[in-house]
Amino acid sequence: MQPDDAHLVRAVLDGDQDSFSVLVARHTTMVRAVAFGMLGGGVPVDDLAQEAFLRSYRYLATLSDHANFGGWLCGITRRICLDFLRSNRRPVMSLDEIRDAGGDFSEPRDPELELKNEVHEAMLNMPAELRQVMVMRYIDRHSYERMAEILGVSRATVSARLMHARKLLREKLNRKR
Repeated sequence: MQPDDAHLVRAVLDGDQDSFSVLVARHTTMVRAVAFGMLGGGVPVDDLAQEAFLRSYRYLATLSDHANFGGWLCGITRRICLDFLRSNRRPVMSLDEIRDAGGDFSEPRDPELELKNEVHEAMLNMPAELRQVMVMRYIDRHSYERMAEILGVSRATVSARLMHARKLLREKLNRKR
């Protein structure tokens, strides 16, 4: 039986570095999902995840509820992503603007690849909180309860966000067809 987060946090605070490795392995997918959900593709998600784990290690002694390590780490990850967004504001150009500026894009010939690209683009244009629940549910395969725990919201909020995200995705994909 795997030790729970509270046991692992206590072990790390008592000097057991291997226990932190277990926490990292256990929460890496969640941290990457939060970062991708907030920032989308094209950003150094692995670097941001590493920074989240470094900060969590540095401030682990300040965690009051050891059993809530995952939620606490999620909050750290969100703050790191917000800091990244503030420090890396760049003008964003749409593909149409790039094409109009002389960029050469050949249309994908593979219908499956084309659909994947359309879904990816539609998700990148979603609000971060909707993209985040889509990634957590359909890529990381988290349950609604786990998502609610990680995000610090109710299960009903997770359900509502997923419903809204699916509706938005459907609308965006139907417009392209």
